[in-house]
Amino acid sequence: MIQDKEFYITNFDLNYDGMYNIKWDNHHRRIYLELNTILKMLEIEGLSYNDVDGMIKQWKPLHFNKVTMVVYGSEKNGKMALYTSDMSDEYIGKKNLSMVDIKLKINHKL
Repeated sequence: MIQDKEFYITNFDLNYDGMYNIKWDNHHRRIYLELNTILKMLEIEGLSYNDVDGMIKQWKPLHFNKVTMVVYGSEKNGKMALYTSDMSDEYIGKKNLSMVDIKLKINHKL
C-alpha cells in the first residue's frame, strides 16, 4: 500500500520559462505558484528586486536555501508521485498539464 507523505524541499533552484519550475537534488518539477507565495519566498530568502533582476538578466535561476516548500504525495521504489494543483486540470485551456501544489513552511519569524 502506498501511503500519503509530506516531502520537504530546500536548497532548490526556481526558474521561469512561461511556467515556474523547481530543481533540487535529482528532481525537476513544474509547480503552481501565486504571486503572494513568490513574494513571501523572496522575503524569506532576503532577495531584493535588484538581486532578482540581475539573476534574470544573466539567465540564472533563483536559488533558495532558506525557503522550505512542503509538497504532498507518495513514494514507491524511490520514485515520488506528487499531488498536483487544482489549477493543473485546465490551466489556460491546456489539458494534461501538471503543476505540483506547494505550501511554504515558515521556520522563523521574518
